[in-house]
Amino acid sequence: DATTPVRRVCYIAQLVLSGDAEVDLARHQLLRGIEQLSQVLSDADSRMHLAEATEAVIAADFYRALKRLRALLPREERLLAAAAARPS
Repeated sequence: DATTPVRRVCYIAQLVLSGDAEVDLARHQLLRGIEQLSQVLSDADSRMHLAEATEAVIAADFYRALKRLRALLPREERLLAAAAARPS
């Protein structure tokens, strides 16, 4: 289920790991996705995970990239929950 920004980027990494995505295209999509996430997840801890995920993608270590990106899922859930709770 790739319904949130972090989940979408994780899904791309999973496709590479399963052999269902072309590595060069997936690398480009992952780096673009990580860049977009870095504009929203700007706290120091998130930035550390995103920087490590970027390094892993560049090194073609997609499992490590996926692990770093998955660490952002709880934070993303909290942000989305907080946004949904705000009156419009």
